[in-house]
Amino acid sequence: MTATGAAQKQAIRVRAYPLPTFANEGKLARVHALLGPWRDALGGMQAQLHRQILTGQPLMKRMPTKRKDLTFTTELSARQVKSVYNQTFQALNAWTGSVRNAVRELISGSGLDDDARTVLYRVNARKAWYAKELVLPILVNTATGEVRHNDGKPGNGWVKDELPVPPSLLKLSRRMAKQVGRHAVSLPDLSR
Repeated sequence: MTATGAAQKQAIRVRAYPLPTFANEGKLARVHALLGPWRDALGGMQAQLHRQILTGQPLMKRMPTKRKDLTFTTELSARQVKSVYNQTFQALNAWTGSVRNAVRELISGSGLDDDARTVLYRVNARKAWYAKELVLPILVNTATGEVRHNDGKPGNGWVKDELPVPPSLLKLSRRMAKQVGRHAVSLPDLSR
């Protein structure tokens, strides 16, 4: 390792102060032995879920936690892997919420026309930045042909229809999310 690499590692160290505890030495030893595998599992689970987001799939609230379903190896039990998943899911859910807010600001400040902006707002609200294809529900007035971007039930004179999102807007949405991820809301590193 170079001197610069060692200096960078020193710069990102997290320090903690030891506090008195009422646990016995055996219990403390078991907890210390669990921290390394737990941290490794957090990093593996984060990589797996982030890959899922990048392929255009939404975050699943429940995930199979059997060893064969994981993309990483761990010595943790299924119950512990479920706890790791819950912790990772909440962290990534908060991160995608922050990305959504930042992308909304980008859309608001853009010089796009109103129709494109509306579609981008709806793609952003679904956190579907990386979707390959997306169809949005709309309501169409049967008498006037007016289109409303609404997910609700149609009233009298309105029928449900679908609006496919153009690939150019999906690409723009992806670029906005990447820009925000690089410069405004970086992905947290759960393996530290």
